Amino acid sequence: MNEQSDLIEDYFEIPNKVEKIKEHVRHADEMFWERSFISSPMAIDEAGNRSGVKPFQLLVDDLVVFDEFMEKYISMIQYQHKCFIQFINNMANDEVRTIKRKYLFKVNTYVPDELEMKIYSKCMDINKETKEIFKDMADMINDVTDNYRSTLNELLESLV
Repeated sequence: MNEQSDLIEDYFEIPNKVEKIKEHVRHADEMFWERSFISSPMAIDEAGNRSGVKPFQLLVDDLVVFDEFMEKYISMIQYQHKCFIQFINNMANDEVRTIKRKYLFKVNTYVPDELEMKIYSKCMDINKETKEIFKDMADMINDVTDNYRSTLNELLESLV
């Protein structure tokens, strides 16, 4: 697949992505509260240095920041999906059927280059608009991609 197809497919996958993110956030919350908050004054890290545990309040603050971060990210991609669906709903029925067959139902279907370029251009416009609206989250559009699982794991490791 090329870059155009990947971006269009990403827009069709947003609802699935949102559900996966919500599931991971629930899992992160469960993991956080299942951990032990008791530490030993004799604890050492891998390098042999004394390792202190963050105070409970700071750990909870990290969890809250993580949850807020993920909520904002979900809001951002839901906004992108809403704009995308509005665009799709204004297209001709035969165009919608063709594009859905390829990207939603994963059927090997010919899509005219003009149609694919039209949708790709709209996706790029939505990305630009999203960056302007979610200015404080602009870096997240690039940082948290389909590879959000590794980003999530990094955040989980810092919480636990």
